[in-house]
Amino acid sequence: MIKRNSLDKKSLENIPEINSTFFDNSLDAMMIGSQDGSIYTANHAACRMLGYSKEEICKLGRKGIVEQNSRLIDAVSERRESGNFLGELTFIKKDGTLFPVEISSSVFMTSDGMELTTLIIRDITRRKKTEKALVKSEEKYRLIYDNAIKEIAKRNKAEKELFYQNSILAKLNKFSVDLSKLSPEDNMEAFIAIQLKIISNASVTIFSEYNHFNRSITIRHIEIEPQLLEKVDKLLGEHVNKIVSRVSDAEYQGMVSEIIGVRTTLYEASFGSIPETLADAIQKLIKADRFIGIAYIIDGKLYGTSLLAMDKDQPDPPKDILENFAFLTSISLRRKQAEEALKEREAEYRSLFENSIMGISQSKPGGGFIRVNNAYAEMYGYPDAASMMKEHSLSAKLYSNPDDRLKVIEILNKSGYMPPTEFELNRRNGEKFWALVAAKQVKDNKGTLLYLQAEHFDITSRKKLENEMYSASLYTRNLIEASLDPLVTINSDGKITDVNSSTEKTTGLTRRELIGSDFSNYFTEPDKAREGYKIAFLKGEIKNYPLTILHKDGSTIDVLYNAALFKNEAGEVQGVFAAARDITIQKKMEKKLRKSKKLLEKLNHHLTLVRENERSQIAMNLHDDLGQRLTALFLDLAWLKSRIGVQSPAVRKKFDDIITEINETIEGVKEISTFLRPTILYDLGLVPAITSQLSKFENQSGIKCYFYYDSDEFEVDDTISLIFYRIIQESLTNIARHSGASAMELSLKKLRDAIEMTIKDDGVGIDIQKVNSLTSMGIQGILERVKSAKGEVSIKGVKGSGTTIKVVIPAKRSYYD
Repeated sequence: MIKRNSLDKKSLENIPEINSTFFDNSLDAMMIGSQDGSIYTANHAACRMLGYSKEEICKLGRKGIVEQNSRLIDAVSERRESGNFLGELTFIKKDGTLFPVEISSSVFMTSDGMELTTLIIRDITRRKKTEKALVKSEEKYRLIYDNAIKEIAKRNKAEKELFYQNSILAKLNKFSVDLSKLSPEDNMEAFIAIQLKIISNASVTIFSEYNHFNRSITIRHIEIEPQLLEKVDKLLGEHVNKIVSRVSDAEYQGMVSEIIGVRTTLYEASFGSIPETLADAIQKLIKADRFIGIAYIIDGKLYGTSLLAMDKDQPDPPKDILENFAFLTSISLRRKQAEEALKEREAEYRSLFENSIMGISQSKPGGGFIRVNNAYAEMYGYPDAASMMKEHSLSAKLYSNPDDRLKVIEILNKSGYMPPTEFELNRRNGEKFWALVAAKQVKDNKGTLLYLQAEHFDITSRKKLENEMYSASLYTRNLIEASLDPLVTINSDGKITDVNSSTEKTTGLTRRELIGSDFSNYFTEPDKAREGYKIAFLKGEIKNYPLTILHKDGSTIDVLYNAALFKNEAGEVQGVFAAARDITIQKKMEKKLRKSKKLLEKLNHHLTLVRENERSQIAMNLHDDLGQRLTALFLDLAWLKSRIGVQSPAVRKKFDDIITEINETIEGVKEISTFLRPTILYDLGLVPAITSQLSKFENQSGIKCYFYYDSDEFEVDDTISLIFYRIIQESLTNIARHSGASAMELSLKKLRDAIEMTIKDDGVGIDIQKVNSLTSMGIQGILERVKSAKGEVSIKGVKGSGTTIKVVIPAKRSYYD
């Protein structure tokens, strides 16, 4: 006996018996378990039968679903000794209901040597009830028959009446005998209606069938004179059999509780399906005074009804007789129903055999075929099962290796079952192919071997695909191993499931040491690493996640991790695939770049200060030197003009032109000097300087300017004032050149430790690309000036609504020195 190992979900998926289409779609309840009573899986039919889910059945095991009694102990013992069991047990539904089943169980070995058991269960509750009802009905009929004779004799001692009753009883007795001889193929409905007319002497008898789905009664046979039936059909406007009567809940309950009922009108008897006026006309036509209804009950449910049309002078048959008739009829209808269900089940199994996509064969122990299905024949290259049976009589010839057939027989003789095993077989044209073959011995209740049954599944394509997949996986593995980046796969618990050789080099550990260990253990910040793969599981991926790998020798490597979920063919998440990129050199370069950038910023700040100092020096030289010289020249020229005597108009005009040009040059020098060093800014402060600048801009450009400020004095350093002033100059230049604005606003606010300036126009709105462009020198100048003062700036443009520049700079130089 091979020791049974525990099964996990993955190993269950590899057992072909469990994953076959036959197992999942079988109409019979099926389970796979073990000798000790464990249940590993159950099909849909088992779940429906018991009312449990597959998981609940597996959890309960044999003890939770089978009544523990001596029959179960004997069954388990018999299967353990012989490997098979066929018999009856009692199962337990989820609601606690006990019900009888017929169970067929056998032991088999999986391809990896694991011992399992199969259970095929059929609910035989209906069969048991039918058997019990037949026994009970025979006893009841005998009692009813005896009592009916006694009661009839007591009630009416008149010889004539007694003769009449005995005559009816004789007819009833003959009916019961004839009814028992009928087969399901006979027209039982017509026979019942005819015999009921003979027994009751009714003018018309009807047999109708009840439909539980739409709660309707449909006539299946009417026993009436042909000429009279033609007249009734003519009145109805259609054949009587087309009439469908709807039955209410109250009417249904009445028929189930009282199987004999009397109605005075056809309108009532037809449950209103025939209009009252028309029903009265038909009732007069058939000369019916009243109608007797008979209900046929099977297992507490209505199967069908009969209706008797009685003449006025015709006495009613005794109620006992009608009840007995209904009872006998119900027993036969139950038998017919059971036999039809059995035929239907046999047809289903035959259809399953013939239409199964799995090749199925039944053969004698010596190898001769008994039957094969079309899938089996087509697998071997035959057009159909009949052709194969005609041409190929021995199954042994199908095996490429003749000894394989002997091995199958040896296994079957030993255990009665051969688990799915791969064999190389021969097609009709000599072509070789591979199939997965499972076989078993089929025995009767006494253990006599009836035949061998085999299931074949062509796996040629699968084996080819497996080879292709192996080649593909080998290729993929080579690609993974060739990667210079560390690659790992991680499960949902954070455990490493696979690594490449680059990961081994990066960590200094072997693949065996890494697989199964915690992914986060190999980083300087384990918590951060753990958070990273959790984000990947939650969001599906993570990009450029910075971590530092810790080599076993203590050295570190800075990396950026990119990770994404990977799934199997069923779409189930299997884990995270993570790739690390070594950024040690990149980080060093970034460090150098930041240092270089900082030096450039300092240099730019220094050059700005130098440039402003140079501007101030040039402005002072222009004002003090060139300005004085031009003033002196102006005075000398005025003196010269006054000393010359009589002057011609041309000379006077020339003197005036020179004096005007000297004045304009002096103004130009003042303007240049002011631009280079805004004296008003240093002499009067920021607000007057801005007011003067906006006034000049409005006069020159025609753009309306509005200036808002919350204080006349802003106590700021000269350097900060100059930065604000230069930003305003650059902004006004951009507004004049590019905005197309008609108005602009400038506001200046004091914050707690800073000054906020906002410049807004109503122009076309600056494009965000120009804000970030290195070629926009004016914008870049504003950004650099604000940055040099440790301030903040935002520039936003809205298409068609203008541009807004907001600048916040610390009020004291200590913030940016």
